[in-house]
Amino acid sequence: MVATLLVAASATLAIRMAAQVGDRTERFVQTQSHMQRIRLSLHAFAASHGRLPCPANGALDTGAAAPNAATTLCTSRDGTVPWATLGLSPDDALDAWGRKISYRVYDGAAGMTPLQGASMTDCDTVEAAPVAPVGPDFQCTAGHDVMPGPGVNAYLDPTHRPGITVRVGAVNQNQMAWVLVSHGVSGHGAWLTGGNRMAIPVSPDELANTQAPSTPPAATHFYVQREENVVNLDPASAPTHFDDLLMFERIDTLIRAAGRQARDWPDGGPPPPPPPPSVTPIVGAPAGINLNTSMLNSVTPVSYSGRDTNVANLNINAGADVGEVTISATGGNITRNGVPTGSAIGVCSSGCGNDNNSSMSGTEALSFKLQNKTAGKFAVGVLSVDPTVAISVTFRLNGIDLPGGVYVSPLVSASSGTIRVFANLAPTPAAQFDEVVVRPQGTSHLFIATIRFCASAEVCN
Repeated sequence: MVATLLVAASATLAIRMAAQVGDRTERFVQTQSHMQRIRLSLHAFAASHGRLPCPANGALDTGAAAPNAATTLCTSRDGTVPWATLGLSPDDALDAWGRKISYRVYDGAAGMTPLQGASMTDCDTVEAAPVAPVGPDFQCTAGHDVMPGPGVNAYLDPTHRPGITVRVGAVNQNQMAWVLVSHGVSGHGAWLTGGNRMAIPVSPDELANTQAPSTPPAATHFYVQREENVVNLDPASAPTHFDDLLMFERIDTLIRAAGRQARDWPDGGPPPPPPPPSVTPIVGAPAGINLNTSMLNSVTPVSYSGRDTNVANLNINAGADVGEVTISATGGNITRNGVPTGSAIGVCSSGCGNDNNSSMSGTEALSFKLQNKTAGKFAVGVLSVDPTVAISVTFRLNGIDLPGGVYVSPLVSASSGTIRVFANLAPTPAAQFDEVVVRPQGTSHLFIATIRFCASAEVCN
């Protein structure tokens, strides 16, 4: 009888332990999924802004970067994910235990948060007489004579741009652009919704993951990623306890993912020319352009493979008031949202037969360039695959981003099959533009159904 009871007790204990292990594994996977969503949102933010956002104040629930603008030094350097600035939901910025995910970013004059801090587009990949970048920001220059690196006297020279250090096991990995930290099962050091913070850990490695980065240009502080160590250890008192989860990314990897990598600029080439005399401003508020299958075929018939146009660039005829518009896709081919006809367009690289793949998401983008006109305002109507959507719009003239020429929408609700219009968009300060680049923000999946170019004095919706 005693033996039977012992066997039953052992079996019950084994089942409970297996259930606990399964629950922990599921929570780890869920947390990593949230971190991956944040990672893609950081890519999209860098693509549209040329920089990374600062952390949010962990004691506040607004999810706004502090400050919510380009800056040399962030205000809440030991803060949390700025979910609102990134176009995410509040839950996206929580780990599987319901605690805020910490966010560390490489700031400082040579960091990722100043204007164009996360962009190498002005660096030259082939340069006969390269020039060393000049401090304190050590950025690429309009002369296109700085090399991207790696190597000395280049943008990625670790002497000038050491980045954040993460100690993986016993090896230091340098030049990280950002670090995400979930403070694990114990949660020690994590900020909570409502503004409270859990007890600061006594474990030196976990304590390191609660701290702000070194104040630039110093790079002495490091974050820690190592194997979990929790068995028979009290997180409140054991110095060897460790259950944190980290995700991090190198500066060069971030910049490539954001499409901000260096280019092979022509040596000695003149600056971009001004608009030719034939370019004239749009008058009034011409009718919106419906991006249906008929419009895509308006200049040259498209050879489709299902939803896929098989091209990344095509021209449409938008009528006499607007003229021809060139549509260009980044990240794949231009797609339509239905077969045999569509009412909106997206971007896809493979498996384009469904809405999730054929819509725009992640770092994909669609550009709309006027061929012989300029405009002062813009409106775009989107069909969202999800119940919420956020976008960014970059305004350009002659291929160059305009100063103050990026609009980032808040996260707004969307209904299936209903066009959500973002109206009266314009650069700040006001300026003429001949191209707009529309990108999804955060985890948004969307098609573009309508676009409209208007004069600056008109209502454009």
